[in-house]
Amino acid sequence: MKKLVFVTFIAFACNSKTEKASQSLANNQAIGNESKESVDTVSLRITPFKEIPDEIEGCGCQFFLSKEDEMNESYLFLSDLASVGFISINGSIERLELSSERKSKDLYFFINGRVSLSIELKKRTKQNDELILMEGVFVLSRDQEKIEKRFVGSCGC
Repeated sequence: MKKLVFVTFIAFACNSKTEKASQSLANNQAIGNESKESVDTVSLRITPFKEIPDEIEGCGCQFFLSKEDEMNESYLFLSDLASVGFISINGSIERLELSSERKSKDLYFFINGRVSLSIELKKRTKQNDELILMEGVFVLSRDQEKIEKRFVGSCGC
């Protein structure tokens, strides 16, 4: 009789654990699907571009998503070292104005009427008298949407 009760208890416990595991797996899959859908529906997308706007002449900054993009000249952001920057959003190149900077913290803020961009330089390596290699992070914002990207690149002449 003890064996029958023990076997019944084990069968019930295993069945209960299997149901809980199935429920947990189903919940996790639902959460994963929601996350994927919310990422897919974000309308703010940064798109690399190859065309250099006419306003960029001579010295400037060039930022890329990767070293490979740098070799392919697929720009993430371009600036003229003064007050103008360019980024491609959803395939359209946007012109941004430098609104403020905190050089002591290596923070730069660009805006236009639609988006804002903050750039934080994390690493600088002087290559020569005219070129500084850089790494950093920028945050592109529009309304409630934000995109954060790491970049590599350079500023110089």
